[in-house]
Formats: sequence, C-alpha cells, structure tokens
Amino acid sequence: MQRIIDTTAVAILPAPPPLTGPAGYFSEGIPGSVAATRARGWWLNMVQEELLALLTAAGMTPDTTGTTFNQVLAAINHLIAVAGAGGASGAALAAEIARAEAAEATKASASGLAAEIARAEAAEATLVPRSDLNNPTGLANQVYAASGTTGTATVSFTAPGPGMLYATGGRNNSSQDTLASTAALYVNGSLAMTDSTIASTSHSAAVHIAGGGAVSASYVASTNSVAFSLQVMLMFVPDVV
Repeated sequence: MQRIIDTTAVAILPAPPPLTGPAGYFSEGIPGSVAATRARGWWLNMVQEELLALLTAAGMTPDTTGTTFNQVLAAINHLIAVAGAGGASGAALAAEIARAEAAEATKASASGLAAEIARAEAAEATLVPRSDLNNPTGLANQVYAASGTTGTATVSFTAPGPGMLYATGGRNNSSQDTLASTAALYVNGSLAMTDSTIASTSHSAAVHIAGGGAVSASYVASTNSVAFSLQVMLMFVPDVV
C-alpha cells in the first residue's frame, strides 16, 4: 500500500472543495442523457488516507515498490492481535465473543419459551372443566348359570358423549368342562371377540363410541357339564375436546 506516485501528484494533501449534492454510488451514466459519475481527487485522497491510517496505526512502513498488496490486511490482523494481547489472547477474545453470542441466543430462547408458557397458561385458563369425565368410572355385572345352559351378563348405561369404551367379559367354570363351548363379548349388539374352550376364559375389547346415548355390553357363554359364572366390566373414558 502506498500513496499515489505520479508526476502530477502534489506533496501536500489538498483541502476538499465545498461538497454539494447527495451522497450515493458511482454510476456509468446513460450516454446522451445522464452523465457518468466522476472520480474526484478529494474522494480518492479520502480513501487513500483511510487505508494508510491502518498502516500507521499498526506501525508499518508503506511499500514503495508497488508490488505488495496485503499490507492493509496485515495491519488489520496486527491491530486485532495487539488488542487481544492487551487483556486476553486473540483466541480468548474470540471465545468471549462466542460466549456473548451464545448468551444472547439463550436469552432469546428463554424469552420465547416464557412467551409460549404464558400463551399455554392463558389458553388453559379458558378451558371449561368437564363434570362428565368421571361419569361413569366403571360398571360391572355378574351372573351365575347351571351346567348345560347359556348365561348372559349385561351392563347398560348412557354415554355423556363420544369416548372410548373398554369392556372385559369372563367365564369362570366350576371345573374343566368335558367339551369346548363358546364365549363371546358384544358391544351394542356387535360381536367384539369370541372363541371356544373347555376351561375358564375371558375377552377384552376397546370400542370407540361415536356419540352420546345408550351403550350396552354383554358377555354370553355356556357350558356342557359344569356350572359357571359370567362377569362383564366396563370403563368409559369421554373424548377430551
């Protein structure tokens, strides 16, 4: 980096002329209508002195050969290193900058999280408690039947709205039967599960009830030569809307 070296150059920095017109950018102009922007001597001197000020601050001697093209970069690097050595190394300074940026990001993240929590709390405050969530919590029925007969255990209730019905039915034989017999679980008249066995058995099903109204679940079974009992148990969980 060096000041302009030319036979037309002057030894003393000229004072800039009175500056008029807007600050802006160079333009190539439009031939015949808009004049191109002229590179004025005062502006070139300003840029030249700004660059040389970096070399002066770094204690560097401007190149006189016109073949060194990184003096401004070297001056900036030197000044950064000196600034770091005044309190911390360049690496430590970079680490401090990184920590500051991370702290700022954390602050913004925490602020965003706090805003989300506030919004969630405000939304929760608008919810209307539902008294039907425990209606019913559970219902059960048990019946006894003699050997060679068919028994049915049924539970019916009115659902307060849409929800999931969890039904379990069981047949408990007094002893092992001589032949296999069928046991089946029904929900609102539709078969949910069934099989045939000579021993005690049970069946479970989860059925979504689309709307409120009457709901019924039955467990139907029989035996050939042993007495038995039947149980059906229900739990209804309303949809949360």
